[in-house]
Amino acid sequence: ELNSLTGLNTVKTMVRGLIASQKMAEKRAAVGLPAVQSSPHLVFNGNPGTGKTTVARLVGRIYKSLGLLSKGHVVEVGRADLVGAYIGHTAIRTKQFCEKALGGVLFIDEAYSLNVDGRDYGQEVIETILTFMEEHRGKFVVIVAGYPKEMEKFLDSNPGLRSRFDTAIQFDDYSLQELMEIFDSLLAENKYEITSGARQLVIRHLVDLRERQVSGNARLVRNVFQQLIAQHAMSLAGLESLTAEQLSRITMLAIPDAWGVNIAVSLDDLPPLVVGE
Repeated sequence: ELNSLTGLNTVKTMVRGLIASQKMAEKRAAVGLPAVQSSPHLVFNGNPGTGKTTVARLVGRIYKSLGLLSKGHVVEVGRADLVGAYIGHTAIRTKQFCEKALGGVLFIDEAYSLNVDGRDYGQEVIETILTFMEEHRGKFVVIVAGYPKEMEKFLDSNPGLRSRFDTAIQFDDYSLQELMEIFDSLLAENKYEITSGARQLVIRHLVDLRERQVSGNARLVRNVFQQLIAQHAMSLAGLESLTAEQLSRITMLAIPDAWGVNIAVSLDDLPPLVVGE
């Protein structure tokens, strides 16, 4: 499943390395040699929509298959889940989520938001998690995720963090080709096809978004796909007795005006007429 994901070559290589290291440690221990194992806790660096949550779920299952975790489930939390409203509340909430993650993975997205220079209870969250990690060593895994620069500051916010997270995995932004692979998978999954003209305009729109430094990742492609589907539905609104071809074929008429791309509609991009109309 990991290998089937679009892009993420650096991630795939790192995860394969983690698997190989854990297996090698077991083989060394079996013959009486010292087993050098890195910490199972991980840092995921990357922009939103680069697959961090998806890979975290897979890591839980991979770790279970390696015998590192008993369950392999993933408990996903953010700052709002962990930080309480009054003194003592934060530690209780944080510990509850840690207990839910026993046997699996505690995945903290945008973990850097817990570090606000001591202005609230975020530091209490970090200290509670570190204590729980020490008391339940080998019984669960913590994965922290967020933007690369902010995550560096987060790891420096507490002396105990870096020693427990010695493996960082970089999630790069998707290339244009990879974005189109994701787009094509959405088409196939939902049984749509697209004309060559419309496809070229989708590519132009994605290029334009990237040039305007709009984060070019999976959720952006899903938004583009949803915009097309909505406009496609509107382009067919006045037709009766729609055929399967009409319902599944995305043409230039499905390109939203808001995209600002120039359209010269060809005959191939007109909706197929129902015979007899």
